[in-house]
Amino acid sequence: MTTTIEFAAELVALNPEVILCSNSQVLEALRQRTATIPIVFAGVSHPVEAGFVKSMARPGGNITGITNLLDVVIEKHIELLKELKPGLEKIAVLWSPGNAGSAIGAKWMMESVAPRSGIKISGVPLDSSDELAAALSTLARERPQALHVHPTPAIAARRAEIAAFAIEQRLPTISGGRHLARDGLLMFYGADETQLWRVGATYVDRILRGAKPADLPVQAPTKHELVINLKTAKTLGLTIPPTLLARADEVIE
Repeated sequence: MTTTIEFAAELVALNPEVILCSNSQVLEALRQRTATIPIVFAGVSHPVEAGFVKSMARPGGNITGITNLLDVVIEKHIELLKELKPGLEKIAVLWSPGNAGSAIGAKWMMESVAPRSGIKISGVPLDSSDELAAALSTLARERPQALHVHPTPAIAARRAEIAAFAIEQRLPTISGGRHLARDGLLMFYGADETQLWRVGATYVDRILRGAKPADLPVQAPTKHELVINLKTAKTLGLTIPPTLLARADEVIE
């Protein structure tokens, strides 16, 4: 099976004028192979903390783009889960250690968000398909009241099994990946993906016209969306509060 690293090497070898990508793992693989080809990312989290750029205002290298503000999104996820399940005390987060954004986000959730929210948050790592059975076994043993799912490639590849497991365990789920909600998770909240790619395309255009990535500030999304999978809610036996449904940008039935 071809890996992300191999794909990145093949892409860089083509010597394109600019590369547009999404996902921290892809960006990291590309960064390791070129410091000269301009790279624009759409929706990568924690670009400064992960070392992709020097600062949001002055990226300083060959990389820039638009972040998905995962830290802000995570705070909202906790609020939504609390609204759905009053008295919520215990959440598990399914994350990928090999994904820089996921690793930073999971650490921040467990060390910063948990104490402030008064909710116990435990991490369950999943970095490859081989680890799925162990991850699900851990979740079944720990019995959290809700599950926060990171939309990393390793997790998204097994989203059908994860969604089926969550439904079997009567476990409400939320993610920052819209496609995960469409494929069976309960809720999505995150940046408007159309806006992310439009900004990315705008930056590609500016670079092709002569702009340098180092001089293009990393942007933050201005619009976020809420998607609720009502079919999953009914299967879980959950009643979505009318106030929550009224705020949804999309309801999947």
